[in-house]
Amino acid sequence: MKLSAIASVSAGYAFRTTIKPSDEGVLVIQMKDTGQKEGLVWDDVIQTELPGRAPKAWLENGDLLFLARGSNNYSVCVKDIAEETVCTPHFFHIRITDPAITSEFLNWQINQLPAQNYINEAAEGQEKQNIRRTVLEDLNIIVPSIPKQNEIVELNKLLSHERMIYEEMTKNRAELMDAIALKLHSSNEVEANDAH
Repeated sequence: MKLSAIASVSAGYAFRTTIKPSDEGVLVIQMKDTGQKEGLVWDDVIQTELPGRAPKAWLENGDLLFLARGSNNYSVCVKDIAEETVCTPHFFHIRITDPAITSEFLNWQINQLPAQNYINEAAEGQEKQNIRRTVLEDLNIIVPSIPKQNEIVELNKLLSHERMIYEEMTKNRAELMDAIALKLHSSNEVEANDAH
């Protein structure tokens, strides 16, 4: 079925000016606050005063944010919201309307090869791609049973954990090889000095 049959898709909040940090106001999620591996990172999310009226809907836990502009068009799952929050127009705000699908599974599916191939083919622009809302709404979504969805999500978490461990091991081995090279170089310099 199409994404529009199981979720609503709306544009992010339309900021007309530069987003300025403020001690009051609402939180605003920008492109810099998300990553394909990291998901949504709250550390540097700023607070700002909205220049116009409040949005029709604040972000909620379980919503998805789809990055519709830029070279990578991916989805992140919204978690740990504690106060009123909006996102910039770089994102589409996806809210599930059908309880037959979980947010984590939908997020996973949007980021997988079949959906990404469709998105890339429909993208407008070259260096900075732009995905129209109708394109996203027409994305084909498969909805297996909830137990199957949960199984897939858990497998994906395991894969992500394994990748993180592998990357850490690779980094540690690279640092070890650098240390060996530096030690060899230092030893060679000492031997050269002794020869003189």
